[in-house]
Amino acid sequence: MSESHLRLPRAFHLGDALAAVMDSIPALVFLKDANNQILYANHAVAEAMATTPEAMVGTASERWYPAEHAERYFADDLEVMRSGRPQLGIEEPKRTHSGEIRLQTDKFPVFDDADNPVGILVIARDTTHESQDPGQSARLATVGRLAAGVAHNVNNALTLLLGQIDVAEQALQSDDDPTAALELARNAIRKTTASTRKLMSIAQPHPVAPTWQAPNEILREVAALLGGALSNVELRVSLDNDVPPLCVDADGLLEVFVNLALNARDAMPEGGTLQFLSRLLPATASEPARVRLSVADTGTGIPEALRPTLFEPFVKGSGSHGHGLGLASARALVEDQGGELSFETQTGRGTTFHVTLPVPTEDG
Repeated sequence: MSESHLRLPRAFHLGDALAAVMDSIPALVFLKDANNQILYANHAVAEAMATTPEAMVGTASERWYPAEHAERYFADDLEVMRSGRPQLGIEEPKRTHSGEIRLQTDKFPVFDDADNPVGILVIARDTTHESQDPGQSARLATVGRLAAGVAHNVNNALTLLLGQIDVAEQALQSDDDPTAALELARNAIRKTTASTRKLMSIAQPHPVAPTWQAPNEILREVAALLGGALSNVELRVSLDNDVPPLCVDADGLLEVFVNLALNARDAMPEGGTLQFLSRLLPATASEPARVRLSVADTGTGIPEALRPTLFEPFVKGSGSHGHGLGLASARALVEDQGGELSFETQTGRGTTFHVTLPVPTEDG
């Protein structure tokens, strides 16, 4: 069983912080177990069904589907669990209290820590009147792919938090100093808050507000955010200390690198190495100074036939790079900041994406 897919601990609890994130995005998000029972539904799902999330949890999901489609939907779910691979861009009609709508659905397999398939994470958006914001569609797809990894991190943090509270309680009862345990508990809360805040920043449209940022810190934030979403993919970070601060849209770049990293993970179904690199490219006679930030993998590479159109909307690599609007949106975000998104690839050897950004000169 490949370990590079979404994972949740056996005792799954979404956590209030991550649930708040899932409720804030304009997409239908729900989690089903291997028996087709709903474990979690966000408010968008419940609103479409004219009910509450609490009323949906614990029910059979076919109760909420048109009868003529329920069998096919469940067959798709079983295939996702059997293969261990997501199905993306599925067109599905769904009956709601206000009539039938058309959904574009992504389904992701979810495994527990013992490699047992425990269910399906479903992210669906209403395409009945087709979104006017393709960038938002790309953001929602990225959030869906990252959510279970963040949920894993949240559960780990909650486990640590509860353990340290017990330690602190025991210390108080025996007149020992609880400070160390309480500080570990605070750190667990800080990490959980940071992960959900970053997920929120990707999910929500935001005005471009360039500020001076250290590019290396953006890559470190992405590495921390990925967490449980990588499993047996080894993450390496190799950063050039000479890289200067740049005036950039940090949230936009965060979205770009999360997207590229998840694509790289998916290109390594049997595991491999994912590397973040940064490098200062000094000025030459023909080029100004630039910063190059790279995401490299040891995966399957990009098929030659797809390379010329890879950045076009809705081009999808074969289980690897390019998911719907993801790369098109990433290129647009980079170009909006005066940069360039490019790639190098070898079939069977891997792919490297480069984000190259200009270094501001003293006069501008």
